[in-house]
Amino acid sequence: MNQSGSGSYSFAANDLFGFQVECVDCVSGISSITISDFLFTPPFIPPSGIVSGNNATASNPYSTTFAGGTLLVDIPGIFPTSFNTGMGGTIDINGLPSIFTGVFSGLGNLSFVNSSRGGFLVLGGASTYTGSTTVGPGANLIVNGSIASSSGLDVTSGGLIGGNGSLPQTNLVAGARIAPGTSIGQITASGLSLNGGTIEAELQGPQTDRINVTGNVTNFSGTVNLMAFGGGTPWPMMAYEILSAPNSTAFASFNSVTLNPSGVTSALLQFGTTLTQEVDGNPRTFDIQWRPLNGLGATTSALQFLGKGYGNQLAAGGVFDRVFLSLASNAANNTNNTGAVIGTTGFTTGQAAAAGISPDFLSATNQLLSLTTGSTLIAAVSSLSPEPYAAFQSVGLNTLKRQRELLLGQAGNCSTTGWVVKAPARKDDKPSRHPFCFFAQGANATSSINGQNGLSSYNAGIFSTFYGVEYQAGPQWTLGAAYGYGSSYMNNMALSNGHVTANVNSVSLFGVYKPSPAWTLRGLFGYGSFNGNGSRTLSFIGNGSAITANPSADGFTLALNADVLIPLSKSTARTPFYLKPLLGIAWGSYQQGSFHESNSGALNLNVQRHAANSLLGTVGVELVTAPIPLNSSNTISITPRLAIAYQVDALGGNTENKSLTSSFVQAPAAGSFTTQGENRGTNTLTVDAGVDLKLAKNASIYANLGYEFFSNGSQFTYGGGLKVKF
Repeated sequence: MNQSGSGSYSFAANDLFGFQVECVDCVSGISSITISDFLFTPPFIPPSGIVSGNNATASNPYSTTFAGGTLLVDIPGIFPTSFNTGMGGTIDINGLPSIFTGVFSGLGNLSFVNSSRGGFLVLGGASTYTGSTTVGPGANLIVNGSIASSSGLDVTSGGLIGGNGSLPQTNLVAGARIAPGTSIGQITASGLSLNGGTIEAELQGPQTDRINVTGNVTNFSGTVNLMAFGGGTPWPMMAYEILSAPNSTAFASFNSVTLNPSGVTSALLQFGTTLTQEVDGNPRTFDIQWRPLNGLGATTSALQFLGKGYGNQLAAGGVFDRVFLSLASNAANNTNNTGAVIGTTGFTTGQAAAAGISPDFLSATNQLLSLTTGSTLIAAVSSLSPEPYAAFQSVGLNTLKRQRELLLGQAGNCSTTGWVVKAPARKDDKPSRHPFCFFAQGANATSSINGQNGLSSYNAGIFSTFYGVEYQAGPQWTLGAAYGYGSSYMNNMALSNGHVTANVNSVSLFGVYKPSPAWTLRGLFGYGSFNGNGSRTLSFIGNGSAITANPSADGFTLALNADVLIPLSKSTARTPFYLKPLLGIAWGSYQQGSFHESNSGALNLNVQRHAANSLLGTVGVELVTAPIPLNSSNTISITPRLAIAYQVDALGGNTENKSLTSSFVQAPAAGSFTTQGENRGTNTLTVDAGVDLKLAKNASIYANLGYEFFSNGSQFTYGGGLKVKF
């Protein structure tokens, strides 16, 4: 430096080369200052490594060695670069998703922070650095490789560590989270101190996230968040081991941590189970299980909790509880995990086969388990049973009852209600004592059945026609036969959305014996063939198709009635009145054959053969009159009648006479279950009125109206016919 005056100089940055020259106390006469007189090292040359104040970027780092600085993730992507932790440094996730596939080596400490929100960073390589690791607030670090060489991992409040890789001693605090896997997976740590932190565990079928600890677990307190994964759900009775540390001192107890199942929305689990921790009794593992409230089954427990613990619902729900138990036994710890994956259930075809159910039935069970409200769960279970077919047995028995009552009312009265054909006159000019009589009848009945004790209400109807012949074998005997055709139906079933219709063909034989003019005995044997069509619609589960079936049945009936005609007026009265007390007994049997449903696949039922029986006793009284003339020539007249009867079905209250046994075709391991359908009950009060209107000498019409009050509903009947004498 050349100087021709006196004074002092100071140097500061910011001149052309990074310095500023200033003369202090300079005197006049300074000749010049030559910059070349100053010797220096230009400061714009970057220092060695990623140093503080000189952030590097993941997409273009100026160094691969940390020297206390920060590596910023500037774009989302995959970065294969390997780094040396050197004197330690920081990686800023910066709210972006990124994957580092390289190896981190060296002695320095490594911290992960997030200067923005969201994002994650995945470490995929087998790193060897020996410094400590810290996950800061808002940082989500996923280790799919290994950082097991690190001297220790600290996860601070707001930070998350996850993945399928290997970790060193891992320490959490309140607000810190550890989430094994990247979906369902396992993470391994040499030690774990939960210390008020949170474990986040996803569950799907028999699979669960899991933490494997090779050393000690300490300070095991905090929260476990449980979440359903991938459209699946955890299953009742399945034991889920979330943490295993076989070499640790004892750490787990029945109340070690707080369980948070808010990520599991299954109504069946919510209402039917209690979530229990540490069920295996091993204090070196942490496990959970959704256990049934009633100790028997989660589905039946849920129905009871929701106030629907009735027979049909419990019977159908019990099938699924047996499936849950079978799966829990045969897929424990994810055993039998062979074959193809079954949808989003988490199970495999091998596990379904081991449990004795089809993949489709397992998927349907998963649908039931995934329902989120109590009302949908109740509706779904209620729609599963074959209740329409069980209830139709009562309709079948009522059809047989209608047939025999119509024919017994006709028997012996063909001369007043039929088409009479007299035999040719005898040679002695006496009238024929053996006329033939043909008759035709039609009648309808509509009834409303009120379901009791959880059984469905429904409507039913019966239409019957008869075509028959009577033969008067003598003064005291009349024989007859009739062919009947009609139909029966039931619909508007409240709970199971089902209906059944059947065409009915019948043949009946009957006889009448009159030991005296006042007394009449009537007997009947009848057979009916029922050819049906039925359907029911599932609620909220299944493939959306109506399930159909073609049930058929044989009906048999026997009846014997006795009545006596008691005059209420003098024989000389213009219109005599009579009282006719009546006693009767009748048996009916509706024998439904076995059948198989179709269209729904997994939830089709096999319904077993069953016979429902009725034994009906009748006591009644009828008020009748002789024909009442409506004109002077007696060509038009009316004959009214009114009857009241009380009937008791001795078998009406027997469960077996309104039940059916069935099983799911694709769940043989679940066994069979019994379903009931509401019937008429035990007691019936009948009021019946009839009128015979004579329109001409040889032609009449007749009609009947009736109303029945029975234990579980009521029925309205009407019918009539035409009488012609030839």
